[in-house]
Amino acid sequence: MDTAVNDTGKWLLSFGIHRGTLTSRDSGRTEHDGKEDAERSYQEQKASAASSGYKVWFAKLIAPGAPWSTGWVALDRGEPYR
Repeated sequence: MDTAVNDTGKWLLSFGIHRGTLTSRDSGRTEHDGKEDAERSYQEQKASAASSGYKVWFAKLIAPGAPWSTGWVALDRGEPYR
């Protein structure tokens, strides 16, 4: 059985932010050359979002070659929106 994997050759950071409501949520994904770079980028993005009144909804990271279905690692469970 073939399992689809992250074949981008990059660490992928997926994150979401919100201001407390369903309509205020947003998400994105960025590519990084290493795990430390991805984690540093997340901390910078989290601080930037907080300075604008946003809260983390979720943040997760997947390594190159990791299975899409099970390879994601949570960096931040965040706060749910209303």
